[in-house]
Amino acid sequence: MVLAGSAGAVLGGLWCGLLGAVVGGLVACLVIAVRNNALTAVTGLAAGVVAGCLYNADDWPLAATVGGLVGFAVGGCLGDWRKLRARRRTG
Repeated sequence: MVLAGSAGAVLGGLWCGLLGAVVGGLVACLVIAVRNNALTAVTGLAAGVVAGCLYNADDWPLAATVGGLVGFAVGGCLGDWRKLRARRRTG
C-alpha cells in the first residue's frame, strides 16, 4: 500500500499539483484496498501511460507504450495473489 500510495501521490502531484497529489494517493490506496488483480493491473497501465507522457512529451508514443507496459507489470504484481492459488488435486 505504501508503494501504490506514494506512486499515486507523486504522479498526481506531477500532473495536477498539490490537489493531484492528495487525490492520486487516495485513489491508489483505494485501488490496493480492493485487492483485485485486474483492477490494479489496469490502473497501473493507465498510470504508466500518463507517467510516460509526462516524462517525455517529445516522443510520447514510445514513452506512453513503455510506461504503460511497466505500469501494467507493476500494477499486476500489487494485487492479491492469494486468490490465484491452484486448486487442490483430488483423487
